[in-house]
Amino acid sequence: MNVTGLIAVSLLWIATLAGMALSGLGFVDSRPISYLGVAAESGTFFNTLLFMSAVFFALFAVRLYSVYKAGIAFLVVYLVGQTGQAVAAIFKYGGEDKIIHTTAAFILAASIPAAMYLFAKSRPTGVPGNSLRYFVIAEMIGFVVGIGAFILTEGIAPIAEILPALPFHIWVFYMTAQLSRIEK
Repeated sequence: MNVTGLIAVSLLWIATLAGMALSGLGFVDSRPISYLGVAAESGTFFNTLLFMSAVFFALFAVRLYSVYKAGIAFLVVYLVGQTGQAVAAIFKYGGEDKIIHTTAAFILAASIPAAMYLFAKSRPTGVPGNSLRYFVIAEMIGFVVGIGAFILTEGIAPIAEILPALPFHIWVFYMTAQLSRIEK
């Protein structure tokens, strides 16, 4: 069973939840999750796991591409997004790196619904094709609401960032289950 996607999601949640516990960042907080990468208590730990997660997400994308023949556009968009995550892990949120970090994070954020859409579009109707379209809709809603909340509200930055991540992470678990059925 290919578990690269599960490892990627797990690393990301371990980095986030442990980083929050170490740094004191709350779910209801004006500081973004990126703060975990510059906080003295969590920075190295968070950035290392963030980078490792990007590597495992990239491996997962390559596996999806090879098994499902999902199209080169899917693979390129997914890998560009994960490159954005890796760059965000290397270039910290604070100081002179902030613009690089923020740009990379926005590239990642935009790539996720785009990659999910391209993957779903590459699948014929039926299972899992129809289910994938629902994941895309959920991701797009999470993306719009999350980005909107991040920009238009104050004090809920972590929740706003987590909203679009949830449908994507559930999609990764779903696709891992689909892969395990095919690869038996």
